[in-house]
Amino acid sequence: MTGKRVKSDQNMSTSPLEKFRSLFKDRAISYLLGCDTPFESQYFDTVIISDYFRMLGPTIRQKLILEMSRVSKVTIILYTKDFISRVRNIEGWSWIELPEITSSIEKEGLNVTLKDVDTEHCLIIVTSQVELS
Repeated sequence: MTGKRVKSDQNMSTSPLEKFRSLFKDRAISYLLGCDTPFESQYFDTVIISDYFRMLGPTIRQKLILEMSRVSKVTIILYTKDFISRVRNIEGWSWIELPEITSSIEKEGLNVTLKDVDTEHCLIIVTSQVELS
């Protein structure tokens, strides 16, 4: 069977970021890797980082955490406890686990609080001021 393109009603000239911005016109929305952002310190109340940051190399991962902690009051990292990365299995990429994540953050002098969402997921909450209760 040969692959056929499915006709889409989506206007391909509009990027997903532009569409997202059009939905939230009263919000500041940026799409950046996050290692060097133009934002002032504590600009955001909260920054959320997806689980896939675990695939980044240690240098970029650490810079990302430090920058997100600088520009936000609270940084939340979404963490899937028993997730096995398909990319890791196929490409052999690194995929760090919770103890390595928390220790690397604490080495930077940041506070780490873990909050279970359910049996499979937790939030890694990073603050530079006080731990959340």
